[in-house]
Amino acid sequence: MKHAALVLLCLFVLLPVSAVADSLDSITPSSFFQFDIEQSATLTGVNLFGNVLGPPDDSNIILSTSLQVCGPLTSLQVCDPTSPFTQQFTQPIDGGFRSGTTDTIFMAISDSTLAVPGRYSVTVIATDTTGYRAIGPVYYDVVARPPVPQNPLISVPEVVLAEATSADGATVQFSVTGISFVDPPPAPTIVCDHNSGDLFPLGGTTVNCTATDSFGSASASFPVFVQDTTAPVVTVPSDILIASQTPAVVTFTVSAVDAIAGSVPVTCSPESGSTFPLGTTVVTCVAYDEQDNPGFGQFNVTVSNGPVLTLPSNISVECTSPAGAAVSFTVTATDNATIDCTPASGSTFPLGTTTDNCTASASTGTTSGSFTVAVVDTTPPTISSITATPNSLWPPNKQMVPVTVAVSVTDVCDPTVGASCTIISVSSNEPSHSPEWQITGPLQVSLKADRRGSGSGRVYLITVRCTDASGNATTRTVVVTVPHDQGN
Repeated sequence: MKHAALVLLCLFVLLPVSAVADSLDSITPSSFFQFDIEQSATLTGVNLFGNVLGPPDDSNIILSTSLQVCGPLTSLQVCDPTSPFTQQFTQPIDGGFRSGTTDTIFMAISDSTLAVPGRYSVTVIATDTTGYRAIGPVYYDVVARPPVPQNPLISVPEVVLAEATSADGATVQFSVTGISFVDPPPAPTIVCDHNSGDLFPLGGTTVNCTATDSFGSASASFPVFVQDTTAPVVTVPSDILIASQTPAVVTFTVSAVDAIAGSVPVTCSPESGSTFPLGTTVVTCVAYDEQDNPGFGQFNVTVSNGPVLTLPSNISVECTSPAGAAVSFTVTATDNATIDCTPASGSTFPLGTTTDNCTASASTGTTSGSFTVAVVDTTPPTISSITATPNSLWPPNKQMVPVTVAVSVTDVCDPTVGASCTIISVSSNEPSHSPEWQITGPLQVSLKADRRGSGSGRVYLITVRCTDASGNATTRTVVVTVPHDQGN
């Protein structure tokens, strides 16, 4: 029996460290307050160090041992201790040592985990010559720091500005809030010596407020200024028109009302009762309230010895029909005058130059003037067709043959343009010594029925010109042939 016990004892002494069961036993401390940064912890256990670099001395344990952290952070949701290279949060150890069979590791708590409350797991990853060992985990908690009892906080406006709406001041709205560190909402209770929605007088008023909960109270104050920055409303008359051959004395009435002070005096320049010169004068009026806010108004005073008539420059347009052209124009006048023009705007003006006479009549007198409207024709006639009868002479018996030319012609302004068409020239591709043609009328010509024995025949080119009543002309030609033979 003693011999068997001795053998077992020898076997236990000779077993390598790696044969001892791995365990991660504790983390100290295991709880931290949220936002307490730069914290550390101590891990203890058995066989926590890797041996890939050799025995667990100070250098080897740091290079062969790491920590994996998982927890409520979004980036830490996946945790697979068997695959250290794929983990989302792996950190080195800060040091450690081995004492007997107990290993100690120093760990820095990541500040990112201290920002989010919850439970975090810590697994030791030991790198051996044969692979990786994941040992653990142990856990630490990040908890919110319990509130420290203190007086409530009160939040008031820095300053409140309001515009006066009457001589009594203005109804003013404001907001005061508080936070209790010991009681749930709606604590704290807030009481002010002036309430939001009260009527505050002109000037400054200090509002004092107190927030109270079960622990204590806090007070604060702020100013409310009711100010008057609105100018008086100045009422002036409509523009004034006076009929006079000389400068005239003009009187008028103005007024001003302020929302706070009521009726206030008004000063105008020039003032009522002044002598106004011929023409238009701008009258400017100003009124001040008790806070020197200025209100302004303006109107015109016109002393007129008759309306001013504004006529267009002389007009020139192209005719659009034998009747002439419809012409529109604009004539204006001052003094609200009634304007009468003959012919009126939009009338049809005949070809040529017409004088248009206009009159402006008002209470200040009558003014007349005139301008001219010239309707011109610069467009030549249009010859749509031209024919010669006969257009071929046969036989070539050297006799003079009468030829009549017919012309179809139109003109925008001259309906009789067809009567002005005449033959102005005749030419031939086979000149001879004897006369070959003779113009016998506006559109009649006698042509010689002759041609040379060689060639393809004689070609006469007759040119006709049509001229409208304004002297615009259009020319066009027509052909008459004497063929070489009857087959051509």
